[in-house]
Amino acid sequence: MKYFESLEPVKTAWGYRLGMLLLIALALGVDLFLFQNPPHPTSLIAATVLSISSILFLFWPRLGGWIYLLADAGFVAFPGSFVGMLGYMCMAVVFLWGWRRYYLDAAIGIALLSVSFFLGAPKYPATGILTSILLLAGFTAGYMLRRYVDERDAALNQLWEEKLKTVQETQAFRDGLSVQLHDSVAGTLSIVASTAEVISGEIPTDSLARPKTELLRLETRRALSELREIIQLLDTRQDRETIRPNLEKELERAASVTAGAGLSLELDSSEEELKELPDYLQDQLIPILRETTTNAIKYASPSAPVTLSISQSENLVEFMMKNRVSEEVQDAVMSSGKGLLQLRKRLEDSGGSLEAWSANGWWIVHAELPIEGEGLDDEQ
Repeated sequence: MKYFESLEPVKTAWGYRLGMLLLIALALGVDLFLFQNPPHPTSLIAATVLSISSILFLFWPRLGGWIYLLADAGFVAFPGSFVGMLGYMCMAVVFLWGWRRYYLDAAIGIALLSVSFFLGAPKYPATGILTSILLLAGFTAGYMLRRYVDERDAALNQLWEEKLKTVQETQAFRDGLSVQLHDSVAGTLSIVASTAEVISGEIPTDSLARPKTELLRLETRRALSELREIIQLLDTRQDRETIRPNLEKELERAASVTAGAGLSLELDSSEEELKELPDYLQDQLIPILRETTTNAIKYASPSAPVTLSISQSENLVEFMMKNRVSEEVQDAVMSSGKGLLQLRKRLEDSGGSLEAWSANGWWIVHAELPIEGEGLDDEQ
């Protein structure tokens, strides 16, 4: 049985019972060995009944309390009995009834005890009045304490809810910011880093521009590494791999980057079809898109648009990018391809394939990804 519901029930209830048992034992000893020595037989009966009913009250506050109050009122009203200290356990009963808000029980119990005092000591009416005042004070103390505890708990709960709401809003903001950085800034910076890598590798070592391009390559790689550390710090989710890939935004970014390079990117795929692609397939398509976009920026001719097609069949997803080769860099296109070779190896490890070739002045990259395959980690 819970005595103080707002506190930890097991420790509080049994601690309360133990304390009351010690108090009952003390009151019983005082009544039997100090107030009456030797005790009267009716006093022994009263002490026994009141002690047992007091113990029952500790385990069943309502039923046990009524048994105790009826016994106490009966012995008080009977002139030949002596209740002593055990009779004042009624204060504990009305206090707990006030705590539990047993209004009707308390009103009837207080009236019953007051009448019993008037009947037991008709020559001393002040005793009944004082007892009624004490019982009312005990009930009020229990009621006010319970009200204070309820108000305190409500204030603490409200404070906790506001604090939890603030924490959740902060976490949502950080998670959203990390996703935005991951989907936009990190993707664009990856393309810049890849482009800087290609440019640095193709400038002769004795060129005056080589130190500058090398510095650009190193700084973009360092900035990308620092940005990913920031994203990890911002992401408050337990599983940091839950940032979903967003192929649609990568396509928008690729179109923006190619437009900045004077190229036109034409997408031959429906948005609905792209949205239905599983996350692990989007994980594999994004690095392919970034690598082919970087190659197109470097080597494509602006005389014809860069066409991109992503299609899905029953068992696989096909990726194809085609761009006309610029006459000035045609030989470089034919000989370049370290990034594509790495992508080919990764796709082959997961059961896919990647091929690149030139035909009639066009550079074509074609990849096939099995739908049942495992997702690849974006290591760029």
